[in-house]
Amino acid sequence: MRVNLGIIKGWGVFQRPFALLLLLAATGAGGPDVYAQFRIWGEIREKLQFRDGYHRLKGPEDKGFVVNAQRTRLGLEFEKNNLGFVLTVEDARIWGESKDNRSEAGFGLSSAYFFINFCQRFTFDIGRRPLDYDDGRYMTGPGWGDVTKAVDALMFKYRSLDLKTKADIGFSLSNNYGHVDFLTTYTVDWFKYYVWAWTSREFGNRDLVWTLLYAQDVNQRKPFPGNGAEVPEPGSRLVNRYTVGTYFYLFQDRPVNGLVYGYGQWGKNAFGQRLNAYLASVQLKYRPHPKWEFVAAYDFISGNDYSRPDYADGHRSQTFDRFLGARHGVLGYMDYFNVRGADDLTQGTGLHQPYLRLYYRPHPKHRIELSGRYFALVQPYVIDKSGTSDAVTPAGYTRLPRSLGGEMDLHYRYDVFEDFWVRAGYSVMLPTATMERLSGIAPGDSRFSHFAYVVLTYKPVLFDSERHTARRAEKAAQAIRAAQALIK
Repeated sequence: MRVNLGIIKGWGVFQRPFALLLLLAATGAGGPDVYAQFRIWGEIREKLQFRDGYHRLKGPEDKGFVVNAQRTRLGLEFEKNNLGFVLTVEDARIWGESKDNRSEAGFGLSSAYFFINFCQRFTFDIGRRPLDYDDGRYMTGPGWGDVTKAVDALMFKYRSLDLKTKADIGFSLSNNYGHVDFLTTYTVDWFKYYVWAWTSREFGNRDLVWTLLYAQDVNQRKPFPGNGAEVPEPGSRLVNRYTVGTYFYLFQDRPVNGLVYGYGQWGKNAFGQRLNAYLASVQLKYRPHPKWEFVAAYDFISGNDYSRPDYADGHRSQTFDRFLGARHGVLGYMDYFNVRGADDLTQGTGLHQPYLRLYYRPHPKHRIELSGRYFALVQPYVIDKSGTSDAVTPAGYTRLPRSLGGEMDLHYRYDVFEDFWVRAGYSVMLPTATMERLSGIAPGDSRFSHFAYVVLTYKPVLFDSERHTARRAEKAAQAIRAAQALIK
């Protein structure tokens, strides 16, 4: 219903001044120049799993079981006049993991840092946060795991105005004894000091994106397992490990694109072993149609040759440590080979992994993935944990065939709503006799090993000031159009 204000006596005198006041109010003229953003989001994830060979081959006496892991997060993000903070509270628990109805699972902060934007290009932040670079092979944040891998650090960031050039520099330190007066032995399996630098440059229209990462982690030296060394005294010398990685993203927006990357590690690890380790990957993707994508790839991780005395006695190592990198899905979805360093099914002897992957999107809300992987040792000398063969090297290692077997995976994702999605998957491991022996099972005695899961994720945005501002802007625009009509 429209009201004819002209019938009001004297309205013609005040019509133009009133319209001008309405226009000033709608545009915010005369108000303070304050920029503020505030966002609140939440997440509840239920991860139901049937484990019957997940992470370890199924032996003759092993039985499968069902377990459900729940992860809850609440995040706050605030920024005003180039100063802000990020806070994420996280809780992770297994259903039934309690005592006398009291929670015993993990509760803490996955992010708690504030930042300062010096200008449009430079940012400084300090506090707790996950680190996530490139495809997450060396450093990644939240993922399949229930607890976020986070570090306490300070960072300097640079972003060019066109966002084609980026750079980060960061530093972190760790202490598991709280407030102490003198140096004590750092006993946690974690770095004592950590420094990293990362840069990225985009060329052309994403025809080439090149990144470079340098990282240095410093540890207090630990005794090498099994060599009879004593625990180092407080104040023992520190050991440095250096990691350099580079990525080449090729023709990312084309039907045929690729990714080539490699890492190298040198210096000494936490056990004082001299390092000369490598990791490399080549991936080729082909999208013949928006609904289809084919991926062919090969991963290589260097490893130790225990037939050589300098590797068998622990003085040298060619085992690459993935540090904060992604575990799940990188070297298979059943996670047989995703443990750090030599603490792995391969015993640090390295891994070959060629694989094929097919993606199909029948609908924008649905995605299906089918993949197949093959695993093989790089070096054949290992400890036969099944006890079915005699060691042939002075250090007690035996030579086994390199082939470990293959893994088949089928995954499905359904985006029910914008903030709620469902994932389901099923994986099967087909092991060889070598993998059985490395798992402590006599050849032929392993049982059918498979793994299934269903994940429900609800991640709503509870409040977003940008959306709120957009609604207010639309109302203001309507008021401006009304005021302009009155002025005319």
